[in-house]
Amino acid sequence: MQEDIEKIYAKLVNLETEIQNLREGYIIISERYTVAISSLKSLTASALEAAKRAAVAAKNHY
Repeated sequence: MQEDIEKIYAKLVNLETEIQNLREGYIIISERYTVAISSLKSLTASALEAAKRAAVAAKNHY
């Protein structure tokens, strides 16, 4: 009986460790996702500005 309880506690410790590792992994992924989204937002803004300038240049050319 005592041996079974010890096995259960050991399994719980392993599961708790695994959950903590998953949480840390998700935090890292979330941070990287946030950086990627921010970069895409900046790139989109730059592309928009370039498209506006090209449209104005094309309009003034003709």
